[in-house]
Amino acid sequence: MRNIAIYFHGYGSNANSEKTRKLKESGLETYSWDIDIDPEVSVPFLENKILDLVLDRINEDIALVFIGTSLGGWYASKLAERFKSKNVFLINPSYCPRESLKKYNVEESICEKYDDLEFKDFHKVYIGSNDAVIDFTDVDFNGADYHLISGADHRFAEHFPIVINDLTSSV
Repeated sequence: MRNIAIYFHGYGSNANSEKTRKLKESGLETYSWDIDIDPEVSVPFLENKILDLVLDRINEDIALVFIGTSLGGWYASKLAERFKSKNVFLINPSYCPRESLKKYNVEESICEKYDDLEFKDFHKVYIGSNDAVIDFTDVDFNGADYHLISGADHRFAEHFPIVINDLTSSV
């Protein structure tokens, strides 16, 4: 079985991020696309991109692996659910984008389109102990495989190899 990594970037980032590059350098077939802030635009766009990937490999034995940082964690969770994947890696995920995006003056009408992320027991969740953007103090991870990474900040850049190692050894 061949794993295909789909990486979702966070707010203010883009598909050509350092994390995308590091995933590709690790040898994983990796895809990432720029994400519109409006989920009514971005979710159908991303669904179509992933569907195209799957249809192009209809005769191959593949597994989709969904990875996301911050707001990208919300997208990774939602799209993994849509494509029935249990290979989900969430890094400092925005579990309530409706609230967290307000810090960046995103229009209220856009913020209200987001629902809360529901953690699943098969999610692998990485939280930076020095995340100054999202407060995870009272979050119920609902049985998810949760890892508090000492010293990691919100961007998780220096600690991303931990995720890649877990990803390549577990899928």
